[in-house]
Amino acid sequence: MERLYFNRLRKRIIPRRAANLSLFSNEELAIVDGVLEALRFFTAQDVSALSHMELGWRIAAYREAIPYETVFLSNQGPTAADITRGQELARELGSVGTI
Repeated sequence: MERLYFNRLRKRIIPRRAANLSLFSNEELAIVDGVLEALRFFTAQDVSALSHMELGWRIAAYREAIPYETVFLSNQGPTAADITRGQELARELGSVGTI
């Protein structure tokens, strides 16, 4: 469906059938609802610009597929607790294999 929205042509996808919500957990549906609410007033261009701020976009080469696993990478640096835990793990692993 197309219509003018703030003097721009808005294209909206209209589903031909209802979604089978039984395939998703309540937690998954809540995530989708939250994202839809957060992006409710954004244009497609706004959402595209927002997605390009994600780490996956920034580390991938031009036209390279973005590995799915990059969703687990943070745009923020490690916290003090993260560093401390990493140091603890490094010490534990450093003692593996020694007698």
